[in-house]
Amino acid sequence: MRDGRCGPSVVYVINKNCHEDCRIPVVRLPPELREATEALLQNGETLPAFVEVAVRRHVEFRQAQKHFIERGLTAGNAAQQSGKYISSAAVLGKLARRLEKARKST
Repeated sequence: MRDGRCGPSVVYVINKNCHEDCRIPVVRLPPELREATEALLQNGETLPAFVEVAVRRHVEFRQAQKHFIERGLTAGNAAQQSGKYISSAAVLGKLARRLEKARKST
């Protein structure tokens, strides 16, 4: 640890809908995780800045995950209503051909 203290940090996340910085709850970390995080900070980077980037990236991941699941459920419902399905063998065969083509082109 840089300063020898293990106290909580307040993290500010900029939100376009807020007219000022919005706070998220204080996150308590085990000392070893905080030390590992601080050891990875780049020159001039702060722990709150690191946490903000981590939160932003995880929010983006969760949004993409949510949309992926929604698209899958929508496609499943459409297939069920239409009765038109593509077999797993056909999908895997197409993926295998794409992979083979990619390997040949590199």
